[in-house]
Order: sequence, then structure tokens, then C-alpha cells
Amino acid sequence: MINARFLRIFIFFSVILFISPLMLFKGYAATEDTIDIGDGSSSFITTKAWEMYNKKEYLSALAYAEKCIELYESEAVTQQEFLTRYPEKKDISKYWALNDVGTCYYIAGLVSLKTGENEQARGYFTFITKSLPYASCWDPKGWYWKVRPEANKKLQKLKQ
Repeated sequence: MINARFLRIFIFFSVILFISPLMLFKGYAATEDTIDIGDGSSSFITTKAWEMYNKKEYLSALAYAEKCIELYESEAVTQQEFLTRYPEKKDISKYWALNDVGTCYYIAGLVSLKTGENEQARGYFTFITKSLPYASCWDPKGWYWKVRPEANKKLQKLKQ
């Protein structure tokens, strides 16, 4: 007959060894190689990054943000070079790469804050302020908001 204490220990370690990794896998499953980028557009990828962030699936959010950055950062920097101030409201969407890449740097910074990677967050937010200062983020409520002031707020909190 099996000892009851032995059985409890066996069940406990079975749960730890087999079920816990499956539970952890949910949060760590997404990488840049496994995400679905849909049509490959920066807007699709950025939307997915926000969706994952809002679901608290931070590594998935980071994977989407980094994919957008990888694919469109050079175009974003080129678009930024043509600006000396924020574009007029009617022209903001013409700077699609700048806006989406700036937003993805912001999302990556937020993810880094949530996961305790403050130095990494500082790097993402600083990149926005120095290299993509005129990026705007589309809000599904129907307007754009400026990314740099929000990044600056996060940087100020990191100094405290």
C-alpha cells in the first residue's frame, strides 16, 4: 500500500513539474518568430501590440512591438527627418511608420516597466524623445496623441 504522505508529495511535484510549465508557457509563448503579423502592415502589428499589452500578455506585446520596430524603424527615422515640428492634423497619418514605430517603442517601454526592466524602459522612452520626437499614436476613440510627452512623463517617474 502506498504511503499517503508519499502520494501527496508525488502529486505536489507532478503539479510543479508538469502543470506549472504549461501555465507559464502561456505568458512566454510568443516570440518574434511565432507571432501572426497578419498583412504585415505597421498598423496591424501595432494594434496587436496594444491588444496583447491590454491583455497583460507582456511578452507577446513586446514581440509585436519589436517586430514593428524591426520592419519599419528605418522608414520611421526617414519620415522623422522631414519634420521640424508635429505635422498638422490632416497630415499626421502620412507619417504612418513614424507613428507606429514611435508607438511600439512606447509599448515596449511600458512592457519593460511592467516587468521591472527599468533601464530597458528608460532606453525605449529616451529613443522616442531623441530620435522620434514627432511620433503620434492613434487612439481608437478617434484622435491622435503625442508620444513624446507621454514618454517624458515615464522618464520623469523613472528618475524618482
